[in-house]
Amino acid sequence: MKLAVHAPTAAWLAGVFAIVPPLAILGILGLYSLYIFYKGAPVVAQVPRDKVMVFTIAVIVVGILVNILVGLVAATFLRF
Repeated sequence: MKLAVHAPTAAWLAGVFAIVPPLAILGILGLYSLYIFYKGAPVVAQVPRDKVMVFTIAVIVVGILVNILVGLVAATFLRF
């Protein structure tokens, strides 16, 4: 839970740049969250060092799939 809370903080802070359209490109700095997750996984989640990359990629893929699934379910209920 600590890793899930700490890692996306950089992305949330980078999201502030979306408020000012000319600065929106700086939202790319939110990718630093992936690096934080990668470096924090062995420490917080006790993932073995040789499995950190696989773990990080798996978490990203599952996160994308869950996001797509939630979007599809929400779109089903929100159709007019």
